[in-house]
Amino acid sequence: HPPTRAALAQDLDIAALADNVAAVADANVVVLAVKPQEMPRVVGELRDALQRNRPTLISIAAGLRCADLDAWSGGGLAIVRAMPNRPAVVGAGATAMFAATGVTAAARAAAERVFDPSGSWVWLDDESQMDAVTALSGSGPAYFFLLAECMADAGVQLGLPLDTARRLAVATLHAAGLMAGTALQT
Repeated sequence: HPPTRAALAQDLDIAALADNVAAVADANVVVLAVKPQEMPRVVGELRDALQRNRPTLISIAAGLRCADLDAWSGGGLAIVRAMPNRPAVVGAGATAMFAATGVTAAARAAAERVFDPSGSWVWLDDESQMDAVTALSGSGPAYFFLLAECMADAGVQLGLPLDTARRLAVATLHAAGLMAGTALQT
């Protein structure tokens, strides 16, 4: 979408290309961030370029196994599945990653560098754990949004102005999250 590419290029000071093959031609790391149902087509179109350059592939598409990505890409590439959650957009996300068999320490480090700015990350030992990650941290922020809404509604019912109740609810959840993080580290 040309206007979106132009905005991303300007906002992020990046090259935003219309041609995916050109975009991955010299890449060391390729992040695949398309809808799962689009992935076979997109990776299939990139297959020759990926096989030539052999980058680390990072997929953030839910439910797609490394074996599928390996087959679509022509095989033998370093493949990492990642599941970031929505707070990544503000640098406070949680990302779980799984590295397929044969992914080197250097490829893992490259994946870590990709997700460092988005918050915290962990490595999983088993790809099947990705489903639990999706349920826990992928969906988890929605529960906090709902809780904040319920807390604010309760505050309004107890006589607070809506803006005040919302600010207090959000600040309370934020602080509780910080405290929980501190408590888990000890």
